[in-house]
Amino acid sequence: MNARLKNLLSFLGFGLSIFGVAFLIWRLLEYSNQYDFSRVRSSLIFYLPLLSTLSGVAGLFLAFAWQNVLSHLGMKPPIRWTIKCYGLTQTAKYLPGNIFQFAGRQAMGMTAGLPGKDLAASFFWEIVLLLLAGTTFTWFAALVVLSAFSEKLALVLWIITVIGLGCLVAKITSALIMKAFLWLVIYLTLSGSLFLVLLKHVSFNQSFDLETSLIILGSYIIAWLGGFLTPGAPAGVGVRELVLDFLLKGLVPNSDLTLALVLSRVVSVSGDLLFYFLVLVIRNEKIDLVRLD
Repeated sequence: MNARLKNLLSFLGFGLSIFGVAFLIWRLLEYSNQYDFSRVRSSLIFYLPLLSTLSGVAGLFLAFAWQNVLSHLGMKPPIRWTIKCYGLTQTAKYLPGNIFQFAGRQAMGMTAGLPGKDLAASFFWEIVLLLLAGTTFTWFAALVVLSAFSEKLALVLWIITVIGLGCLVAKITSALIMKAFLWLVIYLTLSGSLFLVLLKHVSFNQSFDLETSLIILGSYIIAWLGGFLTPGAPAGVGVRELVLDFLLKGLVPNSDLTLALVLSRVVSVSGDLLFYFLVLVIRNEKIDLVRLD
């Protein structure tokens, strides 16, 4: 790669991350003005920083998954580089188009010397594995329509499906792809659990049993995937809310669901910002490519 192209890619990757941060801060201010937060329990004000921190930690799971995918494709950059690259570019998902996080990683990866074709393939793997991990949670959402389907059965079937798919993926591809799949399952579980905590806190007059909690968890992840896979929707804005409103209609009061969704956006945006600023302190590391063929 010549010096001019390398500098251009470096500028593109850095520029997308800065644009993403600016857009993300604007989104955060926009969400804070969307609703009357006087309805929020005072205890939740103290929990929000903790939930935002956990949301930022969840970004690490995505980086770990990508690291395993890169290793499967024959590349093994240092884990610190992978985390920094992922953290710096993740904010670009808030830009209109819902693709600029991939463009940022592509530019930063090629600047560091990773093959462009393999980088592009890693994003395909990431999307497929996210979709596969998300579909395992449909057992929980199925509780809405299958009256004879118990919550304990759904939980057992989810565990069996995760293990079964993990083993199948390992057999067809490699143990590295299986690890990536499991990291993504953990990421989705944590993300859905954070939304469940928020919804419980804003629902003053409603207690959630195990069945209701699993339905909410499964519905949130399906809605998240809908937003993730929708072209043009920055970070799934609008799509996630529409799908979740449809799936939980009649189960959760619309006012509670709306407030929980706004708070969920605040938490996820704050988490991505925290992730971004934390990876800034990671020292830049030159990649010594290791082919694993």
